[in-house]
Amino acid sequence: GLRRGRWDRPARGILREAGREPRAGDDLLLAVLCAGPGAVAGFEGAAEVHGWDLLNPPAKPQLIVPLGYHAPKQSSLCFYRADLAASEVTTLGVLPLTTASRTALDIAATAPLEQAVVTMDSAFRSKTVMQAELQASFAKSRRHGVCQAREVLALADPLSGSVPESQARMLFRRAGIPAPITQHAFYEDGVFVARTDFYWPWARLVGELDGFKYHSASGDFQRDRTTQNALVRLGLRVLRFTVADLWTRENYVVSRLWQGLELGGWHGNC
Repeated sequence: GLRRGRWDRPARGILREAGREPRAGDDLLLAVLCAGPGAVAGFEGAAEVHGWDLLNPPAKPQLIVPLGYHAPKQSSLCFYRADLAASEVTTLGVLPLTTASRTALDIAATAPLEQAVVTMDSAFRSKTVMQAELQASFAKSRRHGVCQAREVLALADPLSGSVPESQARMLFRRAGIPAPITQHAFYEDGVFVARTDFYWPWARLVGELDGFKYHSASGDFQRDRTTQNALVRLGLRVLRFTVADLWTRENYVVSRLWQGLELGGWHGNC
Protein backbone atom coordinates (compact mmCIF):
# COMPACT_ATOMS: atom_id res chain seq x y z
CA GLY A 1 0.00 0.00 0.00
CA LEU A 2 2.76 2.48 0.89
CA ARG A 3 4.79 1.66 -2.22
CA ARG A 4 1.73 1.91 -4.47
CA GLY A 5 0.87 5.29 -3.04
CA ARG A 6 -2.44 4.21 -1.49
CA TRP A 7 -1.30 5.12 2.03
CA ASP A 8 1.09 7.52 3.69
CA ARG A 9 2.66 7.41 7.13
CA PRO A 10 2.04 10.65 9.09
CA ALA A 11 3.79 9.19 12.16
CA ARG A 12 5.53 6.01 13.20
CA GLY A 13 3.13 3.06 13.27
CA ILE A 14 0.22 5.06 11.79
CA LEU A 15 -1.10 4.82 8.25
CA ARG A 16 -3.42 7.29 6.54
CA GLU A 17 -5.17 7.10 3.19
CA ALA A 18 -3.09 9.01 0.68
CA GLY A 19 -4.70 12.15 -0.74
CA ARG A 20 -7.39 12.25 1.93
CA GLU A 21 -8.76 15.74 2.45
CA PRO A 22 -7.87 17.12 5.91
CA ARG A 23 -10.75 17.23 8.38
CA ALA A 24 -11.37 19.10 11.61
CA GLY A 25 -9.92 17.15 14.51
CA ASP A 26 -7.33 15.24 12.46
CA ASP A 27 -4.40 16.74 14.37
CA LEU A 28 -5.97 15.89 17.71
CA LEU A 29 -6.70 12.30 16.68
CA LEU A 30 -3.18 11.88 15.33
CA ALA A 31 -1.76 13.20 18.61
CA VAL A 32 -3.83 10.69 20.63
CA LEU A 33 -2.71 7.82 18.38
CA CYS A 34 0.93 8.88 18.64
CA ALA A 35 0.71 9.05 22.44
CA GLY A 36 -0.39 5.42 22.62
CA PRO A 37 -2.80 3.41 24.80
CA GLY A 38 -4.53 5.26 27.61
CA ALA A 39 -4.18 8.72 26.08
CA VAL A 40 -7.33 10.80 25.61
CA ALA A 41 -8.01 14.31 24.36
CA GLY A 42 -8.81 16.74 27.17
CA PHE A 43 -9.11 20.35 28.27
CA GLU A 44 -9.73 22.97 25.55
CA GLY A 45 -9.12 20.44 22.77
CA ALA A 46 -11.93 18.27 24.12
CA ALA A 47 -14.07 21.37 24.60
CA GLU A 48 -13.77 22.16 20.89
CA VAL A 49 -14.87 18.63 20.07
CA HIS A 50 -17.87 19.07 22.40
CA GLY A 51 -18.72 22.22 20.42
CA TRP A 52 -17.96 24.85 23.06
CA ASP A 53 -16.75 28.39 22.37
CA LEU A 54 -13.24 29.29 23.54
CA LEU A 55 -11.58 32.66 23.97
CA ASN A 56 -8.19 31.14 23.17
CA PRO A 57 -8.11 27.85 21.23
CA PRO A 58 -5.20 25.62 22.29
CA ALA A 59 -1.94 26.10 20.43
CA LYS A 60 -1.05 22.41 20.85
CA PRO A 61 -3.06 19.20 21.22
CA GLN A 62 -3.79 18.62 24.91
CA LEU A 63 -3.73 15.01 26.06
CA ILE A 64 -4.44 13.34 29.38
CA VAL A 65 -2.31 10.27 29.98
CA PRO A 66 -2.07 7.79 32.90
CA LEU A 67 0.04 8.80 35.91
CA GLY A 68 2.83 6.33 35.08
CA TYR A 69 3.06 7.41 31.44
CA HIS A 70 6.47 8.44 30.13
CA ALA A 71 5.83 11.17 27.61
CA PRO A 72 7.99 11.27 24.48
CA LYS A 73 10.10 14.35 24.07
CA GLN A 74 7.79 16.14 21.65
CA SER A 75 7.31 19.88 21.94
CA SER A 76 4.26 19.63 19.68
CA LEU A 77 2.07 18.05 22.39
CA CYS A 78 0.89 19.01 25.89
CA PHE A 79 0.61 16.13 28.37
CA TYR A 80 -1.34 16.09 31.64
CA ARG A 81 -1.13 13.07 33.90
CA ALA A 82 -4.23 11.72 35.65
CA ASP A 83 -5.85 8.35 36.17
CA LEU A 84 -9.33 8.87 34.75
CA ALA A 85 -12.29 6.72 35.70
CA ALA A 86 -14.04 4.91 32.86
CA SER A 87 -17.06 7.16 33.46
CA GLU A 88 -14.91 10.22 32.68
CA VAL A 89 -13.98 9.09 29.16
CA THR A 90 -16.14 8.94 26.05
CA THR A 91 -15.53 8.65 22.31
CA LEU A 92 -16.55 10.60 19.26
CA GLY A 93 -16.10 8.28 16.32
CA VAL A 94 -12.69 6.78 17.06
CA LEU A 95 -11.43 9.72 19.15
CA PRO A 96 -11.24 9.09 22.92
CA LEU A 97 -11.80 12.25 24.94
CA THR A 98 -12.96 13.37 28.36
CA THR A 99 -16.69 13.56 28.93
CA ALA A 100 -18.36 16.97 28.91
CA SER A 101 -18.55 16.97 32.70
CA ARG A 102 -14.87 16.09 33.19
CA THR A 103 -13.83 18.56 30.49
CA ALA A 104 -15.75 21.33 32.26
CA LEU A 105 -14.07 20.47 35.56
CA ASP A 106 -10.56 20.45 34.07
CA ILE A 107 -11.00 23.79 32.31
CA ALA A 108 -12.68 25.45 35.29
CA ALA A 109 -9.85 24.27 37.54
CA THR A 110 -6.96 25.43 35.36
CA ALA A 111 -7.90 28.18 32.89
CA PRO A 112 -7.77 31.92 33.70
CA LEU A 113 -11.04 32.96 35.32
CA GLU A 114 -12.60 34.86 32.40
CA GLN A 115 -11.68 32.19 29.88
CA ALA A 116 -13.11 29.51 32.13
CA VAL A 117 -16.40 31.37 32.64
CA VAL A 118 -16.77 31.99 28.90
CA THR A 119 -16.24 28.29 28.21
CA MET A 120 -18.60 27.21 31.00
CA ASP A 121 -21.35 29.52 29.70
CA SER A 122 -20.89 28.02 26.25
CA ALA A 123 -21.05 24.50 27.67
CA PHE A 124 -24.42 25.35 29.17
CA ARG A 125 -25.63 26.86 25.87
CA SER A 126 -24.66 23.67 24.06
CA LYS A 127 -26.83 21.61 26.44
CA THR A 128 -24.01 19.06 26.78
CA VAL A 129 -23.86 19.71 30.54
CA MET A 130 -26.43 20.82 33.08
CA GLN A 131 -25.81 23.14 36.02
CA ALA A 132 -27.10 20.69 38.65
CA GLU A 133 -24.93 17.93 37.21
CA LEU A 134 -21.79 20.04 37.50
CA GLN A 135 -22.67 21.30 40.96
CA ALA A 136 -22.87 17.71 42.19
CA SER A 137 -19.68 16.71 40.37
CA PHE A 138 -17.64 19.72 41.56
CA ALA A 139 -18.91 19.36 45.14
CA LYS A 140 -17.46 15.87 45.54
CA SER A 141 -14.31 16.38 43.45
CA ARG A 142 -10.90 16.45 45.17
CA ARG A 143 -9.08 17.51 42.01
CA HIS A 144 -6.32 20.09 42.41
CA GLY A 145 -7.83 23.48 41.56
CA VAL A 146 -11.40 22.46 42.41
CA CYS A 147 -11.87 25.58 44.60
CA GLN A 148 -11.36 27.77 41.53
CA ALA A 149 -13.62 25.42 39.55
CA ARG A 150 -16.41 25.98 42.06
CA GLU A 151 -15.93 29.75 41.78
CA VAL A 152 -16.16 29.52 38.00
CA LEU A 153 -19.35 27.50 38.26
CA ALA A 154 -20.84 30.09 40.62
CA LEU A 155 -20.04 32.86 38.13
CA ALA A 156 -21.29 30.96 35.07
CA ASP A 157 -24.73 31.73 33.69
CA PRO A 158 -26.78 29.13 31.78
CA LEU A 159 -28.77 32.02 30.25
CA SER A 160 -25.75 33.72 28.69
CA GLY A 161 -26.52 34.23 25.01
CA SER A 162 -23.01 34.67 23.59
CA VAL A 163 -19.30 34.95 24.29
CA PRO A 164 -19.45 38.80 24.38
CA GLU A 165 -22.27 38.65 26.94
CA SER A 166 -20.10 36.42 29.12
CA GLN A 167 -17.19 38.84 28.75
CA ALA A 168 -19.46 41.76 29.62
CA ARG A 169 -20.55 40.10 32.88
CA MET A 170 -16.91 39.59 33.81
CA LEU A 171 -16.21 43.25 33.04
CA PHE A 172 -19.09 44.26 35.32
CA ARG A 173 -17.62 42.08 38.05
CA ARG A 174 -14.13 43.59 37.71
CA ALA A 175 -15.63 47.10 37.83
CA GLY A 176 -17.74 46.37 40.90
CA ILE A 177 -21.01 46.85 39.00
CA PRO A 178 -23.86 44.90 40.62
CA ALA A 179 -24.72 41.71 38.77
CA PRO A 180 -27.68 42.19 36.41
CA ILE A 181 -30.52 39.84 35.58
CA THR A 182 -29.72 38.24 32.22
CA GLN A 183 -32.15 37.50 29.39
CA HIS A 184 -35.08 39.13 31.19
CA ALA A 185 -38.39 39.07 29.31
CA PHE A 186 -40.62 42.16 29.31
CA TYR A 187 -44.36 42.13 28.65
CA GLU A 188 -46.94 44.86 28.17
CA ASP A 189 -50.55 43.95 28.88
CA GLY A 190 -49.59 40.30 28.62
CA VAL A 191 -47.93 40.76 25.22
CA PHE A 192 -44.22 39.98 24.84
CA VAL A 193 -42.15 43.11 24.17
CA ALA A 194 -38.49 42.10 24.38
CA ARG A 195 -35.87 39.90 25.99
CA THR A 196 -32.94 42.02 27.12
CA ASP A 197 -29.29 41.11 27.60
CA PHE A 198 -28.93 42.77 31.03
CA TYR A 199 -31.41 44.31 33.44
CA TRP A 200 -30.95 46.10 36.77
CA PRO A 201 -34.54 46.14 38.07
CA TRP A 202 -34.05 48.49 41.01
CA ALA A 203 -32.56 51.10 38.64
CA ARG A 204 -35.05 50.39 35.80
CA LEU A 205 -31.95 50.12 33.59
CA VAL A 206 -31.51 47.87 30.56
CA GLY A 207 -28.16 47.13 28.95
CA GLU A 208 -27.99 45.80 25.40
CA LEU A 209 -24.91 44.44 23.65
CA ASP A 210 -25.08 44.64 19.87
CA GLY A 211 -22.84 42.56 17.64
CA PHE A 212 -22.52 43.54 13.99
CA LYS A 213 -23.37 40.02 12.83
CA TYR A 214 -26.87 40.01 14.32
CA HIS A 215 -27.74 43.71 14.29
CA SER A 216 -26.49 45.05 10.94
CA ALA A 217 -29.22 43.90 8.54
CA SER A 218 -31.93 46.46 7.81
CA GLY A 219 -34.63 44.33 9.43
CA ASP A 220 -32.56 43.87 12.59
CA PHE A 221 -31.74 47.57 12.72
CA GLN A 222 -35.42 48.50 12.47
CA ARG A 223 -36.47 45.91 15.05
CA ASP A 224 -33.85 47.15 17.53
CA ARG A 225 -35.26 50.69 17.36
CA THR A 226 -38.85 49.53 17.67
CA THR A 227 -37.94 47.39 20.66
CA GLN A 228 -36.02 50.21 22.33
CA ASN A 229 -38.98 52.57 21.97
CA ALA A 230 -41.25 49.92 23.50
CA LEU A 231 -38.91 49.53 26.48
CA VAL A 232 -38.78 53.30 26.99
CA ARG A 233 -42.58 53.33 26.93
CA LEU A 234 -42.47 50.89 29.85
CA GLY A 235 -40.48 53.43 31.86
CA LEU A 236 -37.07 51.86 31.31
CA ARG A 237 -33.80 53.52 30.44
CA VAL A 238 -31.81 51.68 27.78
CA LEU A 239 -28.06 51.77 27.22
CA ARG A 240 -26.76 50.13 24.05
CA PHE A 241 -23.16 49.10 23.54
CA THR A 242 -21.39 47.40 20.66
CA VAL A 243 -19.06 44.45 20.95
CA ALA A 244 -16.31 46.84 19.81
CA ASP A 245 -17.09 49.03 22.84
CA LEU A 246 -16.67 45.99 25.06
CA TRP A 247 -13.34 45.03 23.51
CA THR A 248 -11.75 48.47 23.03
CA ARG A 249 -13.57 50.95 25.30
CA GLU A 250 -14.05 49.24 28.63
CA ASN A 251 -13.85 52.53 30.56
CA TYR A 252 -16.60 54.00 28.40
CA VAL A 253 -18.90 51.04 29.03
CA VAL A 254 -18.25 51.08 32.78
CA SER A 255 -18.69 54.85 33.19
CA ARG A 256 -21.96 54.92 31.22
CA LEU A 257 -23.34 52.03 33.27
CA TRP A 258 -22.37 53.64 36.58
CA GLN A 259 -24.03 56.84 35.43
CA GLY A 260 -27.18 54.94 34.50
CA LEU A 261 -27.25 53.09 37.82
CA GLU A 262 -26.77 56.30 39.79
CA LEU A 263 -29.60 57.98 37.90
CA GLY A 264 -31.71 54.97 38.86
CA GLY A 265 -31.02 55.48 42.56
CA TRP A 266 -27.83 53.49 43.16
CA HIS A 267 -26.05 54.69 46.29
CA GLY A 268 -23.87 51.65 46.96
CA ASN A 269 -26.35 49.98 49.29
CA CYS A 270 -28.77 48.19 46.98
